[in-house]
Amino acid sequence: MRLLLDIARKYRKKFQHYQTYQKIKYFESINNFDPKKNIIITGSPRSGTTWLQELFCDIEKTYPLFEPLHLDGSPKFKEIGFEWGQYIPEDYNWPEAKELFESLFRGQYLTPFMISHARVAQLKNADFLIIKYVRANSLLPWFVRQFDIRPPIYILRHPCAAIASQMKMNWYTCSKFTIPKTKFPEKYTKYEHILNNINTTLEYVAAKWCLDNIIPLNHHGNNRLWITVFYENLIANPHEEVPYIFNRLNLELPRNLWYKVNVPSAMTGSISPLRQNKIEQLSKWKNELSERDIDSILGMLKKFEIKIYDDNIFPVKTKQTPAR
Repeated sequence: MRLLLDIARKYRKKFQHYQTYQKIKYFESINNFDPKKNIIITGSPRSGTTWLQELFCDIEKTYPLFEPLHLDGSPKFKEIGFEWGQYIPEDYNWPEAKELFESLFRGQYLTPFMISHARVAQLKNADFLIIKYVRANSLLPWFVRQFDIRPPIYILRHPCAAIASQMKMNWYTCSKFTIPKTKFPEKYTKYEHILNNINTTLEYVAAKWCLDNIIPLNHHGNNRLWITVFYENLIANPHEEVPYIFNRLNLELPRNLWYKVNVPSAMTGSISPLRQNKIEQLSKWKNELSERDIDSILGMLKKFEIKIYDDNIFPVKTKQTPAR
């Protein structure tokens, strides 16, 4: 009997996969979303991207696409030569990449992984997509140069907070940095003198955070060509930050959005930061990391000449800090 049940489960799972595949193919054939209407969200891992996507999904007739640049979940990007955290110089003409992103923005390239946060049938009533990435920060200048789109939302969270959260997830065990064999290695080779001297997992993760953010932060169009948002400011002062974002996107605020602001994302099991003492929640990393760890992370930022964070929980007011 147990053997028969196992066989039945196996074939039911295969049938469900087949059904999902057929539905995806159907919607790929009929979708034609306007890329100018979509909302793009980018940020480093554990920076609030999922929470922000869920917030925007409160807008009627939207559909969330989850992590299209996860190469295992979106094999066509791997097929054209993408690496994890791919960088493309903003003026570079890469026809295969442009065509694939055009298909993505129109909803004509979908995978089970991308649609894992909503029922695929909801695409039928959607007017535009909410696309969120944790691997697209370095692509921001290329995106806005190559496509006629709304300004993407680029969310930053204090690296000590983001890295403390990543370390708890046990995502990384590397203590040496290997420059990937990528189409555009200059993102890494420029900092080879730093990367070659990494000796701990914490330094490795901190360097990845810096590499992930150095291009949009140093770009002359930061917070002009895209909307740069600080997680800490968003949590501490949502009634100013959220309307600011919606105004930049030329969108009306949904009536029930303020309730959604108080709901934690599906990616965290913790109590919502807006339901606790905000400062206490935002400063949790000070208790989760040792002084030595904090010094190591901030020391890596100094090596990359990133000046917007120190040991305070809020970003430092510098020329790199976008003005309101």
